[in-house]
Amino acid sequence: MEEGPARDGLRILLVEDDPDHAELVRRGLEEYGSRLQLTHLGDGEAALEYLRERAPRDAPGRPHLILLDLRLPRIDGLEVLREIKGAPDLCDIP
Repeated sequence: MEEGPARDGLRILLVEDDPDHAELVRRGLEEYGSRLQLTHLGDGEAALEYLRERAPRDAPGRPHLILLDLRLPRIDGLEVLREIKGAPDLCDIP
């Protein structure tokens, strides 16, 4: 049985501290409707916790794509990106 975006829909993790920017992204993706699951987190620390808990390889809630603001509170986006790309279970998520 096929897995991934074609069967389950596209799961996107949006890491953005500005609620207005997050709303703009959400509106831009509205046309995908139920084929899209958007999870929004407001800081880098929350993003890393989420990914460590819910996104190991083969996890059912693993995002297909991460949209990452680079200027974030707590842990900035560049550090989040370094952590993601340095983690064997996460490094293949675009």
